[in-house]
Amino acid sequence: MSGALRELPDVKTLFEAADALGSESASSSSSTEAHPGALIAEVEGCGCYLALVDGRPCVKGNRKTMPAHLLERLKANRDAVIQYLREREPAAPPAYNQITQERSGIRLDKSTGKLYTFGSPSSDWLRAQGWEWDRNRRRFMAPYPFDREDPHPSCMIGGGPKLPKGFPDVVHEPEPQEERAV
Repeated sequence: MSGALRELPDVKTLFEAADALGSESASSSSSTEAHPGALIAEVEGCGCYLALVDGRPCVKGNRKTMPAHLLERLKANRDAVIQYLREREPAAPPAYNQITQERSGIRLDKSTGKLYTFGSPSSDWLRAQGWEWDRNRRRFMAPYPFDREDPHPSCMIGGGPKLPKGFPDVVHEPEPQEERAV
């Protein structure tokens, strides 16, 4: 940052506050006792996450974003972190046949009149609903003016087109039929 910007009163107080916080965090990081939930929240704040692999905590993600003092505090509180992660884990993973696939479809936002997709609807079904693939945005777009990036109908002369009365709040994609041998 240039020296001229540093001399502005708002920026100067911001730097003084940041320096004060830095000195407080340095003094608090010297203490080895920390709550494991707070440590895990700090790790997640850096864009990483902790997972148990064979009973050992492993940092997943870009470890370079984590400050060295945080890794030291994690090592110092290793047993508490392991216990905390074990308590957060589900008791037993669900069986493969019990997993239900999330339904996909289109939902209507009543306040704006815009259409949004949810889940992962198939491209053929979306095209059948009138949606088109936009190469620049790399996503399907609802027909004009119902896409989330189109102007609000109140901005259009006469209020713009409206969806038909009784348009459902949610339209689910039909579940695929299993092919049966005849």
